[in-house]
Amino acid sequence: MSFYVVIGTLFGARLGEAIFYQTPMQFVQDPMGIFRFWEPGLSSHGGVIGILLGLWIFCYRIRKKYPMITWIALLDLLSIPALLAGAFIRIGNFFNQEILGVPTKMPWGVIFGHPLDGSSVVARHPVQLYEALFYFVFFIVLWTLRSRLPRMFRLGKTSGLFFMGTFGFRFIIEFLKMPQSLLLSSSGSWHMGQILSIPMIAIGVILFFGYQNSFRARVVEGN
Repeated sequence: MSFYVVIGTLFGARLGEAIFYQTPMQFVQDPMGIFRFWEPGLSSHGGVIGILLGLWIFCYRIRKKYPMITWIALLDLLSIPALLAGAFIRIGNFFNQEILGVPTKMPWGVIFGHPLDGSSVVARHPVQLYEALFYFVFFIVLWTLRSRLPRMFRLGKTSGLFFMGTFGFRFIIEFLKMPQSLLLSSSGSWHMGQILSIPMIAIGVILFFGYQNSFRARVVEGN
């Protein structure tokens, strides 16, 4: 399973960056760029899509030998540790001086001396740390609730809360970020991250409410 998750994450993140944040001409001029995983430019939404697809392929390939392992159950299993991974990724973004926030006069504003995208050197909202802190707190909350109230977390509940909470916060925090997509006008009211978060929130709603009566089905519980 790890192989499918890693490959899905890398290809999904790079392909998502090319589709959602670059112009078509950039991709045409350098199509092999999606394979240079070590370079800056990874879309978190694309990475999530890659993981979903990778898990589906994994479940499809093992369906006859392990019919009790379901796609939804694996999503539940991976959702909580994914929050911890997301927190460390955002801390890395902070030190790399990428995914910058809008300028601010707040006392906790951070001056990035060498922004990766060449932005002006002014005090900005440390949105990377805002996200990292949220992911850490959400990780603790979900871990605690699932451990203490296991009967409430039936099939799809954990992953449903993950998608609704994570991308609901992502939609809000985008208001404090500088525009990143070259496909949208910098003067637009919405960012690409917000547009991409809406279907993710919808997935969370479907997972949370659509499988609440299916816990007796073929499931591998995460605990």
